Amino acid sequence: MPAHVTAVNGALTAIFNKLPSIDIAPDEREEMPKIDARFKVFVENEIMAINNNKSLFPSNFSAIELQNDLEIHNGLDGLALTVGKLAERLKDYQLSTNN
Repeated sequence: MPAHVTAVNGALTAIFNKLPSIDIAPDEREEMPKIDARFKVFVENEIMAINNNKSLFPSNFSAIELQNDLEIHNGLDGLALTVGKLAERLKDYQLSTNN
């Protein structure tokens, strides 16, 4: 295997190992709500509402946890885009070896 392919594989393995292992069944994945821009705005508004009106919400509603989840989600959006571009580049590279 060429050295650059081995290096990329090692880097991908390191990245893969940094992410927590979350096993979601395909049917569960289909049932889970998709988060779009409107939902993000809703969550941001919910965080503000909890912070401004703590007495109106049950004690298990945590604005900090919601904020952390939103930040993780937003960070993963960028990573998913980058990984998608990487996958496309890998496919193009693989196709170029067919000549």
